[in-house]
Amino acid sequence: MRAATLRARADRYLVVAPFAEREGRLAPVVWVLRKDVFAKLANKRAGWLEMLASSAPGSRDRWAPYQYAPWELAGLFETAIAVCADGRVKELPDARRLHPPAPNY
Repeated sequence: MRAATLRARADRYLVVAPFAEREGRLAPVVWVLRKDVFAKLANKRAGWLEMLASSAPGSRDRWAPYQYAPWELAGLFETAIAVCADGRVKELPDARRLHPPAPNY
């Protein structure tokens, strides 16, 4: 993402959802985080912000706390909307604390 286009606000969220083209669906892992957190954690290179994240189960990279399964998105969006509506600024639930059953793909 171009650094100039990012408005690093605590009340806005960024969703990174890779698309598995062969399967015609979202990849098994997506990342959801506040824009200000993304701006802080991203690699900065020549006016760009880069996110180099591992989708491997049990990953311990800097992006792991923001990693979710696609079927968790609806609940996360509900939480983000509620947070923004009442003015509270907080993180979404840490994905490492969530242990949903894996889907059968």
